[in-house]
Amino acid sequence: MIRAQSRRIASFVVRFYGEVSREPQGWRGQVEHVQSGEKRAFHGAKELVRAMEGLAQRAGTLELSLKEQEE
Repeated sequence: MIRAQSRRIASFVVRFYGEVSREPQGWRGQVEHVQSGEKRAFHGAKELVRAMEGLAQRAGTLELSLKEQEE
């Protein structure tokens, strides 16, 4: 079970441009961090996730000190 030491919320709006393919590497669009209004373009699922992580980190809404603990 993963437990966060502190809970923060990050909300995103994801816009896809063109046709969304079945293959995630073909995705392209823009992601917006709702709390800060900052936006980033992405091309592919991996870039989308990295953009979301980066936006949340910059806005201080992503806590990187999550620890996995087993009960």
